[in-house]
Amino acid sequence: MLAVRFSGHAFAVFLDNLDEEGWHERFRDDDSILYDIDAYDLAFDDRERAESLLGDYSYKISGEVTITSDNGEVTHLMVNKRGQMNILRDHISDGHVTITLNESTGGAYYCSALVKGDSLIVEPHSFSTNIITGENINPMEEDHSYVFSIAASGKGVHNGDIILIEEQWSGTQSSNDAQRLEGGKMLLLAEKNE
Repeated sequence: MLAVRFSGHAFAVFLDNLDEEGWHERFRDDDSILYDIDAYDLAFDDRERAESLLGDYSYKISGEVTITSDNGEVTHLMVNKRGQMNILRDHISDGHVTITLNESTGGAYYCSALVKGDSLIVEPHSFSTNIITGENINPMEEDHSYVFSIAASGKGVHNGDIILIEEQWSGTQSSNDAQRLEGGKMLLLAEKNE
């Protein structure tokens, strides 16, 4: 049983969770539309795919970051971040996994992701990390190291032992709130360890 309630240009959908008999009777006195459907086979998660991802991986994060301060805006190629990534059970029955990332230079953080078929949806998370800028757009400038508090989210795909996640990063420098970082296409490439 599926119930749809309309209100102006918006609507809400209620799906039977099989735990409560006659739950849809509460909607008979309003503008809800009831549909009799067999929702048992609808897939909102992917437990089997989530199970197949569990394990240890080696990862690399690369991308271009733009650092904005009172002096203007500079775009840098970030020096690749490398380390070990572990995918652990979370609420695996509904397709969620926990991803931990341990950087080889120190520092660790974790996030949750939802597995849907070959896709991963990385939920919003935050972490602090040292950003070392490598090749500047202006090669005459020297490299710098900054600690940033980052807010991130993203989506990815997996194929066999390979995972590719594209994240969007934004944050502020830990010692200077006026210095901001934006990374619109941070790529995490991970391969399962043997």
